[in-house]
Amino acid sequence: MMRAFANQEVVAFSREILDQGEMGKRGVFDGDFIQQLFGLQAQTIITDSLGIPRMTYEGFSDGGVDLEFNGIKWDVKCVLRNRKPLTSWKCNVSESQLTPVYEAEGYIFVSYDKKSSEFWIVGWITKKELLVKADKHSIGDYVLRDDKTGFVVEEMPFRDIPIRRLKRIYCLDDLKKVGVE
Repeated sequence: MMRAFANQEVVAFSREILDQGEMGKRGVFDGDFIQQLFGLQAQTIITDSLGIPRMTYEGFSDGGVDLEFNGIKWDVKCVLRNRKPLTSWKCNVSESQLTPVYEAEGYIFVSYDKKSSEFWIVGWITKKELLVKADKHSIGDYVLRDDKTGFVVEEMPFRDIPIRRLKRIYCLDDLKKVGVE
């Protein structure tokens, strides 16, 4: 996993973008202000690391595309956790975001460790691969975690995949190769 930090300029930029309007408001699985703020920070860390332009707010949804790199449209997924992620932990995408309405062709997964203030860029997968390799969960399903705790899916169907099954990102060179098989 590639460790990264958000400097004050990245935090200020992300807050400024978020303050401009209703970012990421799809109606389902939108995330609250804090989740969106950290998602924008993760996205900005990645664009800055790759040396590509940062996102701009155009007054409407980005269609699920946070950045384009290596000829692929990527959606950056960030989850807030209480520690550095384990490779057995799962990354997920809501089923609604896998429909043709959302133009992302792949996903870059990031975890934010709230205790250490570290971002962990853990891996990537194409949408096509996710649809084949990820577990699908419907409303009412019981999802068992690796620590033997679990939960009932209540809000929206989703697919999840363990970090260890993603194409892993360990360093900047790996990040620059996302989408390259």
